[in-house]
Amino acid sequence: MVKGICAFDIDQTLTCGKSACSLQQQYEMRDAINYCRKNDMKVVINTARPPQQDPKHSIPRLVNELLSDVEVRTRSRTSENTVPQDKYLHMVDLAKKYNVPLKNTILIDDLLETCNHVTQLGGNSIHVKDEKGVTRSEYTELENMIKKI
Repeated sequence: MVKGICAFDIDQTLTCGKSACSLQQQYEMRDAINYCRKNDMKVVINTARPPQQDPKHSIPRLVNELLSDVEVRTRSRTSENTVPQDKYLHMVDLAKKYNVPLKNTILIDDLLETCNHVTQLGGNSIHVKDEKGVTRSEYTELENMIKKI
């Protein structure tokens, strides 16, 4: 049974910006994904990337191997919504699909505007502040948030 959703962005959240992710960074990302799963949270991708053959292509291999079976929500090339609006709508749809309240969803994203939009409308979010991938700081925030769900 799924008690909530952890929705990870890709760029600057599961990647490290313009530089390659260190092994330590990759382990921190893996820890976050595994923590979600161990706590009955469905792991999904919620990205602003347009539909493509492999939207996860730039995620480091050690992280990507944990994501082979996850659902990926991309942003339509013809969307007239803002990125925050589209990501919020994905969160609402995912909550319905997995039969969890919106308050049991967590978006992990590098864009503060998107995080604020999701939070203001009833979901939860964690802002990846350095835009270089999920760090121990975001992991700790995720841990604390999941404990409240």
